[in-house]
Amino acid sequence: MSTNIQIDFKPAMLQWLRVKMANASNLELAALWVGYDNKDCGCSVNGVVVVQWMDNKHTLPDFDRLITMEIIDSLNGLPITNTVPVYYEPRSEWVLDPRLHLDYLPDTQRFRLTSDGQIFCS
Repeated sequence: MSTNIQIDFKPAMLQWLRVKMANASNLELAALWVGYDNKDCGCSVNGVVVVQWMDNKHTLPDFDRLITMEIIDSLNGLPITNTVPVYYEPRSEWVLDPRLHLDYLPDTQRFRLTSDGQIFCS
């Protein structure tokens, strides 16, 4: 059974996303994906959480079983509805916290995914 995972976007992430959305060839197909990559790691607990921009969400693994996160603006705590969806796989849920924070680091052109208790990727 899936929980409702919320992800709040920091100001730099919102700015990056606005630019990406403005330049997307087909915004209806665009998405962000949060996954747990354990390919060639040896077992399910040896892996890394990844955040990836997708130009075509239908190329995501098991697209029909993906779950959408609720997106929150970190400045005002309100839901954001005018953006691309953020998906995650149900099998990755065990490693994610119920409330996530996503930032964009322009100097290194990387995402930083954190929660109140840990850093997932940066």
